[in-house]
Amino acid sequence: MTIFIIALYTGIAALLWTLLEFALKKSENYFISFIKNWIGTFFIFSAVVKLVDPVGMAVKLSDYFNVFHLTFLLPAAQFLSFVILTLEFIVGVGLLFSALKRVILPTLLAMIVFFTLLTGVSAIFGVVQDCGCFGDFLKISPWTSFIKDIILTIMTLMVIYNHKKLIPFFRRGGSFVLILLSGIGALAFTLHNYYHLPMWDFRAYKTGTYIPEKMKQVKAPVYQNKLVYKNTDTGEEETFINRVPKGEQWEYVSMEQVLLEEGIEAPIHDFALIDVNGNDLTSEILSFEKPIALIILHDAQKAGEKGIEKIKEIVAYSDQENLYNYAFLSASSNEDLEDYKQQHGITGTNLSADGTMLKTMIRSNPGLVLLQNGTIEGKWHYRDIPAAEHLLD
Repeated sequence: MTIFIIALYTGIAALLWTLLEFALKKSENYFISFIKNWIGTFFIFSAVVKLVDPVGMAVKLSDYFNVFHLTFLLPAAQFLSFVILTLEFIVGVGLLFSALKRVILPTLLAMIVFFTLLTGVSAIFGVVQDCGCFGDFLKISPWTSFIKDIILTIMTLMVIYNHKKLIPFFRRGGSFVLILLSGIGALAFTLHNYYHLPMWDFRAYKTGTYIPEKMKQVKAPVYQNKLVYKNTDTGEEETFINRVPKGEQWEYVSMEQVLLEEGIEAPIHDFALIDVNGNDLTSEILSFEKPIALIILHDAQKAGEKGIEKIKEIVAYSDQENLYNYAFLSASSNEDLEDYKQQHGITGTNLSADGTMLKTMIRSNPGLVLLQNGTIEGKWHYRDIPAAEHLLD
């Protein structure tokens, strides 16, 4: 999927909705209606692929807050994630139905101008390499995002200038109810994905993933080597591309490596499991035939308490039946992890890993990942961890 394919599909959806408006006589200018509906479907699509993972949106907001030295907003990142995503969905729905234009259109303009400034700064100064416009569904470069937002800004101004030609589907009361219901629906959907795992997982660690395959580089970068040699007979320097000259008269001077084509790194490039002695056990664990229940704690000091009883059952059942192994995997220090385990009366092997990798793997603290032969067989939020005897079902 690319940004152009998204634009194509949302454009087709906008065209179909415009034809419906034509049939219902809800516009006096169908070109402007088409532009309005295109923005609306684009906003709805962008909102939905992020509503499914509000934690990921909060992480992206935190990146922006850190870059722009707004660290005082970090505690509010998750709340702002809910607000922004719900508002984005509401604006998209409002545009499709031409509802509450005096509220929706100024909100649309404010949002798109803000996004344009944000992506513009990111593109020009290279401060944030992924805008998060489509969450983990699609990564686009800052310049692509900036150009997209400029186009959307122009389209938005066209719609606002011609807003009197757009006829609402419902009267004011009906429009208000529509906006209210769309907001409630979007908020309920994203809260469900927050209190459980995302309904759709767009990340590299989704269930069914064979991790070793995802650790392979997709495409290697292409470089050109410019080697400068001096001819000791003539005293002249000459440049050779990707080759070394033959003959004793050539004396090496310098080399410049030029990137011709950027490579595509492996979808999973930071997966490493380290034991308390500093040994890398990644290969052993990825090739282990017996199922391994990885009890993941992004931060042991902030881990939720609600899932601890189920985790205790997982540990006790493993010790009793020996059907699967288990280990505690965390980005916290070994001391903090041991404190957490002692506090809850559990024991087991400790492994450490990168915190960002763990948050990408599972949006739950704690969470449970079932691994076998390098394949992710299952993932559970701490609220949804199954009974120990059903873990392998």
